[in-house]
Amino acid sequence: MATGLGSLPTRRSDDAPRFHSGQADELDDFLREFEALATVHSLTDEEKVHGAVRYADSEAKRLWKSSDGYNDDVTKCDWALFKKDLTDVFYASARKANKFTMRNLEDLVRRARRERLADEEDLETYHREFTPIARGLKKKGTISDNE
Repeated sequence: MATGLGSLPTRRSDDAPRFHSGQADELDDFLREFEALATVHSLTDEEKVHGAVRYADSEAKRLWKSSDGYNDDVTKCDWALFKKDLTDVFYASARKANKFTMRNLEDLVRRARRERLADEEDLETYHREFTPIARGLKKKGTISDNE
């Protein structure tokens, strides 16, 4: 199998990860998918920067190229710095929006009490909403198994 930037699927390929500026809350998923692809194609850390930019929409591409980790010369790119800019600077608030709070849990419980769970489908919907919030809070140590 070929390796390096030239071996990556094109942006329009079904196998390509994509990042859309309007979906900044999906940055973590994009980075996971891209890093898996980069591993398969044996990209260096420097090549990862140009590879990631390839899969961004035009708005994100302009922003990402302003990262301190980006350089037109691929050999001067810094993946760790580039990724830190993406996660901690450019999209920090969108990533925080994915973090659950006690308020999220309390709001869900209040809504369920108010709307009354009428049937099994309602219960399943509630469970699908409750589980990620509760597990996220448990992982953070905000709640325990007993709560």
